[in-house]
Amino acid sequence: MNALPQSESRTFFGVIGRDVSQSKSPAVHNAGFAALELPYTFIAVSTDSPEAVVAEARAKGWGGLAVTMPYKEIALRLADVTMTVDRELGAINTLVFQEQGILGVNTDVSGIFAALDERNVTLTNKAVVVIGAGGAARAAVGAAVRSRAKNVAILARRRDRAEHFREQFAYAGIPMSACGIDDPEAPGIVMSGECVFQTTPVGGGEWIDQTPVPAQWMGPRVVLLDVVYQPLPTPLMKAAEAAGGTAIGGDRMFLHQACDQFRLWTNKEPPFDVMERAFYEEGRK
Repeated sequence: MNALPQSESRTFFGVIGRDVSQSKSPAVHNAGFAALELPYTFIAVSTDSPEAVVAEARAKGWGGLAVTMPYKEIALRLADVTMTVDRELGAINTLVFQEQGILGVNTDVSGIFAALDERNVTLTNKAVVVIGAGGAARAAVGAAVRSRAKNVAILARRRDRAEHFREQFAYAGIPMSACGIDDPEAPGIVMSGECVFQTTPVGGGEWIDQTPVPAQWMGPRVVLLDVVYQPLPTPLMKAAEAAGGTAIGGDRMFLHQACDQFRLWTNKEPPFDVMERAFYEEGRK
């Protein structure tokens, strides 16, 4: 990682992750900053040392950072102030640098709600399945808990990983189960899910032609939200639609959570249409 930029006339923001070279966050946020004529610049910072980047960015007067895989749990530990609901989730994706300390917020949950709302989908009293056990999975479980879902099933590659993840939500107050993807009950759990969250990287990147679970597990009544946002539609989204279900891409969740980050950093209403256009124009490059 190169030294972070610093300027007396501009305020920097950025996204950090292990590899954010393909992130659309810079295009989206810079378009929003430009539309409101704000002296801000957003860059992507790939790093193996998130703690060092956060410390350097704050020392150089940056305004804040977006945090993506696999550092959302680490970001929670780096924040000085967080809301109780975000601490309970165990992960945050947004850091706001303030004079009194670092504010940590999870905008993934509100992004999920907004993406579902666009399709008139509610999680209340629904059977929810979450595929994965990382930071995005925490946001999906958080959305289900806040909506009072009927139950939540966690699927991970290993059952012990899913069990450990489930135990961290003992406070939730709704039935919650855990399962390994190779367990015999896994197909039935997914097929009975009314809303399935796919929260792993599978379907994008080096796994572009793959699905995290067999395509035939998608049922005709399923609402699938796949957090992968490029390329779209993912193989699992295609499978859900082919089965007669509804598929929502990670693009919608991404855009809405990015707008919430914009509000936190600027205290201004984000120009959604401008940021949305920048997202899709960046995808055509």
